[in-house]
Parts: sequence; C-alpha cells; structure tokens
Amino acid sequence: MKRIFRFLLTAAIVTGIAWWLREQTIPGLPTQEQPLLRPTSQPPTTKAPGSTSTDQLMKINGIGPVSADRLLANGIHSFADLATADATNLARSISRSTEQIESWQEQARELG
Repeated sequence: MKRIFRFLLTAAIVTGIAWWLREQTIPGLPTQEQPLLRPTSQPPTTKAPGSTSTDQLMKINGIGPVSADRLLANGIHSFADLATADATNLARSISRSTEQIESWQEQARELG
C-alpha cells in the first residue's frame, strides 16, 4: 500500500512540475507567437512557369532541387554564373564543401 501511495504521490509531483514548466518561458526558445524560422532578407525563390534556371542547374551531377534553390538565392542562375563564382564564398553561403562547389564548377564549364 505504501508503494502505491508513494508512486501516486511521485506521479502527481512530476505532473505538477511538468504543467508548471509548460507555462514558463525559457530565454532563447521560441514561443507560440514566435516562429521557429525567422524570415530572411531575401524572399524565397519560386519557380515561375517556364523558368528553367533550376532545371538547368540540376543537370549538374550532385545538384538537386534544394541546392539549385540555394544557388538561385545566391545569384547563380546559369552555368556561366556558377563557373565564375568564388568557390569558397559560395560553399560557405550554401553550406556545401569547397570541393563539391569546384566539382560543380568543372561540370558547369563543360556544359556551358
């Protein structure tokens, strides 16, 4: 009987603490009013009907829709743009390795 009472008391305390913590705001964590993702200064890129920039970039081995959108957001719209871009800065801004960007640049020069 003591074990059951101790278990129920512990469960009630844990539940009470959980309810109390749920109402507290922790600095740095987003609240319901704050979105998890903050809007960037650049609007999201959307593909207009007939737009071939992403399709063209995706001809390069290793560039998928996400990478193509990131490249477009950084001003890379063609093979020529990619071939002449600074690999180190581009790699940093789209979260890829410099080696990956250099590989894409070689393919862009061949396709360009």
